[in-house]
Amino acid sequence: MNKSAFTLEPLTEKWIARVLKWLQWAVFALPVLPVIYLQFWQDQTLTFVNHGFHGVVIVLVMLEGAGIGYVSWLCYRRSGIVLLRRLTQAFIGFTVVHSMHGIFTPIADRYMPLFLLYGPASRLVMGGCLLMAMLRVGQPADTLDKREGLQLWARWLFLLLGVNAFVALVALSSLASEAWVHLIPELLAAGCNLAALFLLYRMPLRSPLMREFGMALAWLVVASLSFALSSPWNHQWWLAHGLTLAGFSILGYGILKAYQTTRALDRVFTAEELFEDLAATNARLKESMADLASANVSLTQHVSRLDGAHAEFLNLVNVSPDGIVIVAAGGSVVRANAAATKLFGYPEHAMQGITVEELIPTNMRAAHKRERQLYGHLPSIREMGIVGKPLPCLRKDGTTFLAHISIGTMLYMGQRCAVTFIREAHPELTHFESLRLLDLADIERGALLRSVLATVPHMLFELQRLSDGQYRCLSFSTAALNAMHITPDQSGEQQAKQWFNQVMPADLPTVIEAIERAAQTKSGWQTQWRHHVYGVGLQRFQAKAIAPRLLPDGALGWLCMVEALKEAQQ
Repeated sequence: MNKSAFTLEPLTEKWIARVLKWLQWAVFALPVLPVIYLQFWQDQTLTFVNHGFHGVVIVLVMLEGAGIGYVSWLCYRRSGIVLLRRLTQAFIGFTVVHSMHGIFTPIADRYMPLFLLYGPASRLVMGGCLLMAMLRVGQPADTLDKREGLQLWARWLFLLLGVNAFVALVALSSLASEAWVHLIPELLAAGCNLAALFLLYRMPLRSPLMREFGMALAWLVVASLSFALSSPWNHQWWLAHGLTLAGFSILGYGILKAYQTTRALDRVFTAEELFEDLAATNARLKESMADLASANVSLTQHVSRLDGAHAEFLNLVNVSPDGIVIVAAGGSVVRANAAATKLFGYPEHAMQGITVEELIPTNMRAAHKRERQLYGHLPSIREMGIVGKPLPCLRKDGTTFLAHISIGTMLYMGQRCAVTFIREAHPELTHFESLRLLDLADIERGALLRSVLATVPHMLFELQRLSDGQYRCLSFSTAALNAMHITPDQSGEQQAKQWFNQVMPADLPTVIEAIERAAQTKSGWQTQWRHHVYGVGLQRFQAKAIAPRLLPDGALGWLCMVEALKEAQQ
């Protein structure tokens, strides 16, 4: 039994939905039935002439139109929706033009065209505005200046007064007696409302009040057709008035409902739809809460891992034998390890918050601040100062010490920081390092000199007198090698020995004496000698050397210029 009831429930709901849909269409088509009845089963000559009653009806319609137009204008000012602007124009236009129909009611018997033509004219104005409203659905909202301004409504009222004057001219002309003058605007009004109804049901609008808007359009279409079939004061004519008032009221109800809720006709929902949306929103909220709880658990685990990693990082920093100081972009110390606080003589955690310039001698702080600001724009991993040369640092007690400092960048506590590694430079290590740098500079200068000597066209060579009295040649220029016929692939000592061996024995003491005298006086020297090469013959050379430079190992080095003199006779 329970299973059968369960299976029949969806089918029952389906049939109920179909019946409600049929009833809705029946309400749409309901006004057609009395129109057909009066047209085909009642005497068209029966009339009900009552000017007072008609005046009361017109006054009620005008009051309703003015009130609903005002409410629609309030909704438009708040939302700026073009649909509401056109609806406001429809109500105002109908009220202004239709008011003339009521004003001329007392003289209807004498000026029937003047009395009648304002009715279809007012319905045509309203139908045209409703059609324009449907054509403007979905357009961007008007700007605030346009909503607040009065120029738009002043132009609209001026246009309506022009419509009233035009209708009066037609009513007082010879055309007023033609049937089509009354029939055409009535049919055009019906066509505009029918086109608006067609556009409405082609649009995916969800609001239930938009369906009531469609119902109002359908009743206004039937009302215009009823007016087209009627004669003044007969029953069809009064039915058309009632249908117009009903459609007018249905449309006004939608505007009032919109004003009470969202101020927008296309976003008003029924209670059932609101409950459905609320249930769907609750379901999505539960899913979001579940996702949020899962994300919270994951985030908690991630934070726990980050805390563990941060603790491990701090332990690693603290066990480092080198001082580590982390400096923020503004120059303040955000972290210093135990080695750094001990090196600079600060208590534990006392360095945090001080500026890094407080760790530098006073005379160097301005230059360091500029370098620090420049480093913030061009960060890199490098040694500070001259490579290999220690930098002075300032302890808390005012004493200084020398240290080798390297710098890099890292992301610490969510900000880009500079991290410095500080190792104190002991005097012995500093001395050996300076010697190493001198040797390195000498090697670099020697390599540069050799590369120059290999390319210059002059006869140059570098002669060295070692501390033990021996001689060697570090490099000969290519021109000197070729001129003095010295083998280029020998070592410096062999090249020096070959040069001295090729000097004529009679000239050798003079050459040695000039070099030795220059070594004692640390000055330059000049000498001449004769050079004998087998197969070439006897040649004469002159060498000029500038003052020597003292090398780290105690040796002296001269850069010599050689000049070939006129050849002697063999």
